[in-house]
Amino acid sequence: MRRIQLGRIPVVLSEEEIARMFLVSEKNPRDNVLLKCIYYLGMKPSELRRFKIKDIDFENNIVKINGKRTREVPAPDEFIKELRAFINKREGLVFVGRDSSGSLSDRHIRRVVKQYACEANVRFCEKIHPHTLRHSYAVHLQKSGLSIASLQRFLGHKRKETTEIYIHTDLKI
Repeated sequence: MRRIQLGRIPVVLSEEEIARMFLVSEKNPRDNVLLKCIYYLGMKPSELRRFKIKDIDFENNIVKINGKRTREVPAPDEFIKELRAFINKREGLVFVGRDSSGSLSDRHIRRVVKQYACEANVRFCEKIHPHTLRHSYAVHLQKSGLSIASLQRFLGHKRKETTEIYIHTDLKI
């Protein structure tokens, strides 16, 4: 049996800290939607880079996420409305960057997350990265009563133990 070792406990942001990041990013609609995709959908940067408009089911508030494992994740009503307005009849990738593939770079995504964490005066803002929002998403859903099996499916984890690492935290948020 494979043993999973717990390393450092990840930083988990409070819902209030997440809300502050969303608030300060409102001046830039693309960055605001990018942050919300990471948090509300539990996306990894690699998934965000490949995120296509055709993967959004606006009628049922479901987003198909193509990663290591393809999964479907429910999205909050208000966020779906914001996503629809942001896309505004475009096709292709949700987020377009400057590199040759047309997608954002992982480095740019990390920079955006850190920038708004610092502007929002989030604890440990210099250590905040996209995975921090993903961890926070998992912990907040678990604390709201979502089962580990559902959370495992939403995060795209193959093993339940991986999901347990995500929600294992001794931090008071």
